[in-house]
Amino acid sequence: MRGALLLRSPLAGAEAARLVDKTKDLTAADGAVGGDLTEDAAKELMTLGRGRPGGQAPEVKNAKGSVKYWVKDGVLSKMQVKVSGTVAGRDGAERDTARTTTYEFKDLGSTKVEVPEEAKKQLGS
Repeated sequence: MRGALLLRSPLAGAEAARLVDKTKDLTAADGAVGGDLTEDAAKELMTLGRGRPGGQAPEVKNAKGSVKYWVKDGVLSKMQVKVSGTVAGRDGAERDTARTTTYEFKDLGSTKVEVPEEAKKQLGS
C-alpha cells in the first residue's frame, strides 16, 4: 500500500507549488510561512487521491488542513502539511483521522553525473 501511495504522490516541489494556490492566506510566523488550506484541498489530501471501485472517493466531513513552508537562503528547505477530518470507511463507519506529512529538502544542487567515456565520444566532448 505504501508503494502505491508513493507512486500516486506528486513530487514534493510540485506539491509545494500546488498547495500555495490552495491556501487561504499565507502569513509569516516562527521562521516559516504558512496558512490554512481550503476545505476542498483538505478533503483531497485526506483521501490521498484514492477512489473506491467505481471511482468514488471516500466521504470526508469536517476537513481542515494547513501548510507551512521554511525557506533558507532563498530556497525551500522544509514543508509540513497537516490535515484532519472524519472519513467514512467502506463499512460506513466514520473515523476521525489526522495526518502530518513533513518534507525536508537537502543537498539541493549537489547531484553530480558522470558521463561514460563512450557517451562522451558520441557527444563529441
